[in-house]
Amino acid sequence: MFEYRFIQIAFIASLLISILSAVIGTFVVMRKMTSIAGSIAHSAFGGLGLGLLLNLNPVYIAIPFTMAVAGFFSLFKKAMRISEESALTIIWSFGMSLGILLMNFKAGFSGEVLGYLFGSILAVSMSDIGLMLASILLTLLAFGIFSREIVLSSFDEEFAILCGINTKLFDLIFYMLTALTVVILIKVAGVLVIIAFLTIPPIIARRFVKSILKMIFLSFALNLVFSFSGMILSFYFDLPTGPSIVMISILTLFLVSVFKRK
Repeated sequence: MFEYRFIQIAFIASLLISILSAVIGTFVVMRKMTSIAGSIAHSAFGGLGLGLLLNLNPVYIAIPFTMAVAGFFSLFKKAMRISEESALTIIWSFGMSLGILLMNFKAGFSGEVLGYLFGSILAVSMSDIGLMLASILLTLLAFGIFSREIVLSSFDEEFAILCGINTKLFDLIFYMLTALTVVILIKVAGVLVIIAFLTIPPIIARRFVKSILKMIFLSFALNLVFSFSGMILSFYFDLPTGPSIVMISILTLFLVSVFKRK
């Protein structure tokens, strides 16, 4: 198995996405943002469709498109005269519908749709690895420089404001980083399984540890185990990789929920 170069690249990709998912996913779960992350993931379809229509790398187009959508929602969510749930549903529907409409103008688009819905970690290229590395460096740099501001803005907005922190700015930064992570994960996991990468490991980790840093490290380890196990399972039993990873993670969450009480 490991003599194949595409398998070696896939394992490197798993390591990188585990880092990215652990950092962003921990805050997504702690901020109770899973529905927002899901809407951002589906809105990315609009950018993917535009990239395919223009014969450009869809991921490179989806990154600014999705970050723009996330930024718009972050800045104007309180100004919208509709509930947050309704706004998220509109964003979700808009992105998916726009993406499918744009892909419809490209011959053979159905295969592309399935690819981005379910992902394909075994098809990751070295250019994708480079994009993941750049995203990780940007994310870690942002959290390294603004860790205090991001943590306070996430968990105690009123106290953060009293400390003179511009909570709207750091809320926007977090939304943008979440959008970036979502688009990077689309190539590997696909839209339909991204939320599992971001949420299930932190949910499990929260049952064992309390501090944010420990949650990030445990989430990273769990994501790595789930990714490696899913790839091995899919390789030997000819199964789709993304759904295999998700099923293993859900089974683990079920077992933890049954045998590990808070």
